[in-house]
Amino acid sequence: MGTFKPNLETKQSIDNLTQTLIAELPTQLGIDEIIPGCEVINADTYATGLGPPRYITVALGGNEYVPVLWRGGVPVTVGLFVTVLHYRNGNLYEVLGAGGVAGTIANNTLDQAYDEGGAGAGRTITADTGTVYIAGTDGLQVDNTADIQELRVYDDTELTLDAAGAITRVQTYHSLDTFGGAATDDLVTINGGADGDILIIHPEDDARTIVIKHNTGNIWLIGLADISLTDAEDHIMLIYDLTNTRWCSVGDGGGAGGVGVAGEWTALAGAALDFEPDLPAVIDAAGTVTEYATIQLAITGAAAGEAVVIPPGTYDESITLKAGVWVGELVSGTVIINSTSANTAVTCADNGYLKVKEINVTRDDVANCIGIYAGAALAADCIIICEEISVVNINNGVAAGARGIFVDAATGSLFVKADLMHVLSERFTYGLYGDGGSADITLEIARADVTSVQEQGAGIFTGGTFGGSLRVSNAYWITTGGTSAAPVYGVYANDCSDLRMSDCQFFAISASAGQAVGIYLNDDITAYLYDCVFSGTSTVAGAVYGIYSGNADVLCEARNTQFSATSSGTGGCYAVRISAGRIDLWHCTTDTSTAGVYYDLRRTGGILSIYSVTNYATSGEIYFSGHTGINLYAIAAGAITVIPDSIGDVAAILTIIYAVSESAGGVSGGTATVVPAGSVVLYNDGTDVLTLAVAANGAVTLQRTAGAATFDVSINMVWI
Repeated sequence: MGTFKPNLETKQSIDNLTQTLIAELPTQLGIDEIIPGCEVINADTYATGLGPPRYITVALGGNEYVPVLWRGGVPVTVGLFVTVLHYRNGNLYEVLGAGGVAGTIANNTLDQAYDEGGAGAGRTITADTGTVYIAGTDGLQVDNTADIQELRVYDDTELTLDAAGAITRVQTYHSLDTFGGAATDDLVTINGGADGDILIIHPEDDARTIVIKHNTGNIWLIGLADISLTDAEDHIMLIYDLTNTRWCSVGDGGGAGGVGVAGEWTALAGAALDFEPDLPAVIDAAGTVTEYATIQLAITGAAAGEAVVIPPGTYDESITLKAGVWVGELVSGTVIINSTSANTAVTCADNGYLKVKEINVTRDDVANCIGIYAGAALAADCIIICEEISVVNINNGVAAGARGIFVDAATGSLFVKADLMHVLSERFTYGLYGDGGSADITLEIARADVTSVQEQGAGIFTGGTFGGSLRVSNAYWITTGGTSAAPVYGVYANDCSDLRMSDCQFFAISASAGQAVGIYLNDDITAYLYDCVFSGTSTVAGAVYGIYSGNADVLCEARNTQFSATSSGTGGCYAVRISAGRIDLWHCTTDTSTAGVYYDLRRTGGILSIYSVTNYATSGEIYFSGHTGINLYAIAAGAITVIPDSIGDVAAILTIIYAVSESAGGVSGGTATVVPAGSVVLYNDGTDVLTLAVAANGAVTLQRTAGAATFDVSINMVWI
């Protein structure tokens, strides 16, 4: 009846097969020969409309196989029907089918299919009427360049924000709905994600707005400000950055949000140019380039949505930004704006954007010099990015001095990022000066040196009418005061509705009788200080403070923050001084250089004060959770004043919780209550005695009253 051989068009031969072969033949053809080396393993007869085909399972002699009877379909015509299978590593998978419909065989892999194809430049997977699935945790990895004609993500699935503004990514494409069906909701945190994962999101409903929050949770946005997705057509793509544990926007999205246009500006500014302009030039949406003699003329000639590109060079100009116009360097790090004839280098505008290397003002004997000015005209967003801001004004006695950044009655948002800020003047010298308005200010200025040769200086100063918010991060600022008795501040925050500082170090250094204050909080202010250092230092007679709270409306929360006061003079040295207001200290430390004084607050706790605090003590009430209080080390014969005779000292009663360690190894602890003109012994081993005394005037002292040992003491106190 004939000899069974595979179809030569399959480019396979039985001699090359090293695993299992299954052949299906209609009985009309029959088999009168099996190629040598093959053995019939199983046979069956199956009735069909075309007659009973015979299913024959064969295997090559001497090779591993599992006897399998495969019923893989019925021939569409009477004739040869061959399906070749391979068996490997315990899995049976199909190589090719001919003459009929192939059966389904589990555990196939692309790698196995490629191996069985033999040598060649590649393989094509055809899925005209079906879908190719690549499953498993590793997905698809392309080691070299891949040309993709069309890429489509799977249909979106809906996620609903929880009460904290969080979602959990399940796949690449999601629609979002607000929590509880609210008209608007903030997306703060995206859970899930591995390095390089992509997420595309959009609102589920045109009637719901999703506000994506920049740097509030783990989302980082182009433009460094929030973006609103206001309808279902607004999309944004993000990629997960494992190194920084953030979801970072790839584009600015289609939504509103002011600084969202920064992405469009960046793309426009990077458009291909027929030539590099020799002068500042405007690029419109069509890529047309128009040159101007100065940067300001180019800005004036540009329309919203267009870009001004600046060739490398130093420009002696004072520029005013324009709404919706991107202004930046043609080559990064090459443009210096150096104003020598005007007092202000850069004036902000709504939806303005500036990126240059340096912003400088160099003047002599003028009323005031300003690097960046944001006035009442700023009602939206403005972004300025540079490497350095420098303002120098040696004014020879003129009353006003120099301000690196001056925010005056603005109501919009200002973001400034720089590596260095240098401000120098004879008097009234400020890194940031905020006065009036309700602006939201965000500063990322890594290093600042603010020097006032004679009078008052401050790294950050917000005046009595400033009602806006201020966010400062990753900053190391030093303010140095001059020869007069005027105060010097690292931060002076007055009437600031929301002050947030993280990973900051602010130092105030006075070389005169003036105060040196790391951070001064006054009037109506709410402050959050996280992972910071605030230090006041005086080399003469001025009073020194790490933190000073001077108003009953002050509310401050400090975490993992150090307050330090160092003085070589006689003006007083206070790590923490609270004249009024409330400061909650969590895992904070305080330190002073005064002999015999070391003030250390640890664990959780809060201090509420209504009177001044000298040395360690806080009058009023102290709230404790865990271990909070005073740690004193190496107490000897000399009396240490814990609470001085002053307003807010002990008037009626003092209650303490104490723990004592004696230098020879003895310990004691407990609670005690003392009234004015009374005392209590905290340690007595028959030789060495430690006594706490409350004088008739309300002062409290701690002293070794017998023996030669020294004592380490931890005390928590509350008094009236």
